[in-house]
Amino acid sequence: RKVNIKKSRISKAMSSKVERVIERQKGLIAEGNFYESQQQVKTMANRSILKKNYEEGCSLYFEGGMLLLEADQYQMGYELAELYVDSYKNSGKPLDREFEDKVLNLYGLIPLEPACMELKFKLMKLTLKLKHSDELHEKIGHDYMRAGRYAEAHRHFIGIGDIEQMIASLKPWMAQGFDSERDLFYVRSTLQLLSIGKLESAKVFFNQFDEKIDSPLTNFCSFLLDALEVKELSLYNMLKNKYMTSLKRDESLLLHLDQVGKTFFNIQPASGKGGIFDAISGMLFSDDPSGEAQEEEKKTQ
Repeated sequence: RKVNIKKSRISKAMSSKVERVIERQKGLIAEGNFYESQQQVKTMANRSILKKNYEEGCSLYFEGGMLLLEADQYQMGYELAELYVDSYKNSGKPLDREFEDKVLNLYGLIPLEPACMELKFKLMKLTLKLKHSDELHEKIGHDYMRAGRYAEAHRHFIGIGDIEQMIASLKPWMAQGFDSERDLFYVRSTLQLLSIGKLESAKVFFNQFDEKIDSPLTNFCSFLLDALEVKELSLYNMLKNKYMTSLKRDESLLLHLDQVGKTFFNIQPASGKGGIFDAISGMLFSDDPSGEAQEEEKKTQ
């Protein structure tokens, strides 16, 4: 089927070469020659990149990707979108608003359906590895929610400190676990906020969560917030020792708590733990396409 490109999407600064290539692709796609169109875009864009003409190469990848995605050719369109992100990174240009908007345009054309949602999420993950953006985290977080993947949604909302959405994603995630584990979800989320230095957000989350849970762990968390408020190291150490049995219910709690100690009191992690801390903290800001961060965390549980 024929696909039309909105004129407003074509940059006024686009070279005549890019315009000619894109016009040619519209004809190929109208005839159903999707693979040929993709290969032509790849070839022409790669030639531009080899000549260090990143603006031209990125424009080709972006426009070609948009065309194929609009034609419901999600795998081929995604491949060009990925090349756009990678080439833009290599260009050395600032990851500005224009770049972010173009990624959102590509992302928005991939439907949230089982057959292609992983392509959708992967595109955003690749972008977030290059640039932290509250808007992008919020966007993918909401899409994870719509897909019923509450743990992944929750991680993105923690990274941007969105308390309302943290609570909204935590409740259905908790419902998937055992009643005896409810306090683990609650306390882990609070510690994750603290581990990245968001004390005020942690206090708001802990106090606003309307499904009150009473356990030794939640008591510990309440006391910990007070200790961090007054920056009392001795109280932090005392609480950690006093509630060690409860904290050991989930080894990740101790890792997050050690990271809290590093963040608020400059307590350096024990030898060998630094890489684990970095992996876990990094997961709060972007998904790791390779899965290495998740695997690192699993090794600690």
